[in-house]
Amino acid sequence: RMLMVKKIIQYKKEYNIPIYDSSREEYLINQNSTYLPDTSLLPYYQQWLKETLAVSKLYQSHLIKKDI
Repeated sequence: RMLMVKKIIQYKKEYNIPIYDSSREEYLINQNSTYLPDTSLLPYYQQWLKETLAVSKLYQSHLIKKDI
């Protein structure tokens, strides 16, 4: 995921897309949750996704500041 962040932030910069998009994150979490075979893990999986997205946003912010 983190290797893709540079490509993601370049795309976002090119098309003037903000780093944070709550509807996009909600979609990603809901969509990816449908692939979880054990629904008892759902709250943990969703929390993991949220934290992964949070770290990704931090890195994207860092890259924006460095103008990468």
